[in-house]
Amino acid sequence: MSEQQSKNIQLIHTANHMDEKFPYQIFIIQQLLFIASLLYVIQTFQLTTNFLIAFIVSEICILFIYIPFKNTVLKRWISIGSSILSIVVFIVLHRFIMNGLFIIYEQIAHELTLHTGKIFRPMEVGLDGNSAIFATQIFSVYAMLGISLFCYIVVKIRSKWLLYLILLSAMLANITIDLSPNKWVETTFYSVLCIVFIVFSMAKQAKVKEVALLFVLGALLACITFLSVQSIHPEVSYEKPAFVQLIEQKGVTKWEEIRYEKERTNNFPTGNFTQLQPLKINEEVALEIIMSNPSSQYLRGFVGATYTNKKWESLDPSIYDESFDMLFWLNEDGFHPLTQLHTISNMLVETDEGNNVTVQNKHANSKYMYTPYEIKSAPKEIYDTLQELEQSFLTKSFFGERNYTYHASDVSLTKYPSLANSLYENRDMEEVQNYLLYESYYNDFVYDAYTTLPETTEMLLETHIGTVNQEDEKEHVPYEWAIHKITSYLKENIEYDEDVQSFPMDKDFLMYLLENERKGYAPHFATAATTMFRYFGIPARYVEGYIIPPELVNDVDPYEKIQVDGSHAHAWTEIYIDEIGWIPIETTPGFEDKMEKIDLSDYPSGISNTDLESMYEEPEDSFNEAKQQIEDDSQLDDMNNEPTEKLHWIIWIVILVSIILLLCLVTYVVYTMYRRRKLKQFIATFETGDVKTVIPQIFVNVVQLLKYDQVNIENGSIETYLPLIESIYGNEYLQYFERAWNLHQLAIYSKEQLGEQARSEMIHFYEQSRKNIMESKGLFTKLKIKFIDVKSL
Repeated sequence: MSEQQSKNIQLIHTANHMDEKFPYQIFIIQQLLFIASLLYVIQTFQLTTNFLIAFIVSEICILFIYIPFKNTVLKRWISIGSSILSIVVFIVLHRFIMNGLFIIYEQIAHELTLHTGKIFRPMEVGLDGNSAIFATQIFSVYAMLGISLFCYIVVKIRSKWLLYLILLSAMLANITIDLSPNKWVETTFYSVLCIVFIVFSMAKQAKVKEVALLFVLGALLACITFLSVQSIHPEVSYEKPAFVQLIEQKGVTKWEEIRYEKERTNNFPTGNFTQLQPLKINEEVALEIIMSNPSSQYLRGFVGATYTNKKWESLDPSIYDESFDMLFWLNEDGFHPLTQLHTISNMLVETDEGNNVTVQNKHANSKYMYTPYEIKSAPKEIYDTLQELEQSFLTKSFFGERNYTYHASDVSLTKYPSLANSLYENRDMEEVQNYLLYESYYNDFVYDAYTTLPETTEMLLETHIGTVNQEDEKEHVPYEWAIHKITSYLKENIEYDEDVQSFPMDKDFLMYLLENERKGYAPHFATAATTMFRYFGIPARYVEGYIIPPELVNDVDPYEKIQVDGSHAHAWTEIYIDEIGWIPIETTPGFEDKMEKIDLSDYPSGISNTDLESMYEEPEDSFNEAKQQIEDDSQLDDMNNEPTEKLHWIIWIVILVSIILLLCLVTYVVYTMYRRRKLKQFIATFETGDVKTVIPQIFVNVVQLLKYDQVNIENGSIETYLPLIESIYGNEYLQYFERAWNLHQLAIYSKEQLGEQARSEMIHFYEQSRKNIMESKGLFTKLKIKFIDVKSL
């Protein structure tokens, strides 16, 4: 017996020293997670640095952790020495490492700027040439080593919470700022996370069939992930499926309502026509305003720069990014596109005492700081978003700003024609020449950014309002002619009606308005007018905000509260007048009488000198009856629907994979129900079956379950495995096992009858065994053992 015990002790020692072998399972999973995460980061931020050297060095370093050392003291000293060396290298080369960080950050900042619209200014790099390359590589080594160590810790401690953190970070970046890599890398990344999660849910020592199942599940998950990614992030030339667009739209709208709007005073769509409903006005106060010189104003909020067939969007950040340095330095030198009227009046008009304005936002959208066109100083000193450089003022606070102050000019925007004449008459002034030089840079940007239209929109407008022949991108019809032409067309062809329904999602909003609906309220008129001004070559933008009509301030004393409610919400068009700036144009019927009209009595002759006859041709039908359909409707429909058609093959694949997955799920459910029923029948025999039959069944089943903990009692004496069982489950359970073994032997080989006491002992042994085996298992394994796993009997 002592010799047998020695063998058993040796067996236990062998099992205990299995950890000294190379941990290939941890290594493979860690490498999968590390490489997938690394590729995800590189592709997401479009990093152009060559990371090969840094990757090899970091891999060599991380391998040291996995290599087993018989001499643990030696490994400890090597680890300490390596840590000290890395710290020394960091101290000695910190200048290079920090510059490497700045270089990588510049690449990341570029992508963040493109996707968020916020300014992420690059750090100043003090190296160039080979020194910059070396700096990038040495920083990359530290960065990759950090990522690799993090992945090692995640896998080593099998932390699902850290996996959730990785997943949540990626999803938040994707959802909030649309930041993600290409679909192949994204598919790989999410599939690896799913596989690692499944591994963490399995037993530490998985069986061959469990590993095979893992790879099958991984393949299915990869397929599902790819199709999901393809739907959410289709090719550049594709459109997102309607259901994805709807989910995104609803989610974003609800989130912005929670953040910025306490109680909506109106249901203007913020440029998104899929949200357009019959006009509903809440008479709750939206803005409470105090002025030192009460005056009528347009208060600009949301500004739409890019027209799609369903909504107005802010200008593409990539356009801003290309011109950011120009816009930034213009602002630094005192030229700000949102304060041009004040700048001109300040140069040419001596009596401008100004108008001090305080705004308390009660229930309006707090994302925007509502400011007039006459503004002469911003509500805050620091411009940290692209829109604030030339489009609109956005708030910094997470829930928006509810109180702010700004200063406006005394000169009303309705006087801009006379202001323009004064500017032209004083071109020889040095201050005016400097202003015109700055304006010329911004003017180029304006024509590039705010005169573009989709090709289908140009075709539509050509049919309705005539043909425009432009030889130069800055050539356009006279402003006053365009204003008259557009307002007349809209008044005579579009009926003002606040009770309009949502337009069909599969239609182009403008085409549906001009050719089908032919009625609407402010957002409809402002959209049509903005696109028409652009069609005539005049830079234009769509604006939503609030108006303060003269009737609201006529009898108001200085510093008396002015209450602007939901009935004063409005949408309008603003056009860019060369050298003057952005001017609101009223095209909605009825509102031209509510707001002060532009004073055209002193309209400058030099503001536009285009030969109208050579540039413009009337449409085939009369101007007032432009109801002709586009000659080839099918061509326009094809252009609008082409992206959707290209998605048909994806839809069929999704349906096919869904059917396969459904069949697999049904098969698994049926199989599970069968196994569950069999297990319940087996447990039921504990109480009703013959004792001498039940005892061997229970014992054999427990022996099979012990294989989950690598206790493979296949051949030889049971006594051989007793030390191993004790080392895993403890001495108390060992006593239960030995007693069960004895009862098993008696039931098989003895003619002695066994009573109910033996039955009770075996039932307790079965329950205790399942409890001990499930204790260290993952969720899936626990469920399998508890509900469906009845081993061969």
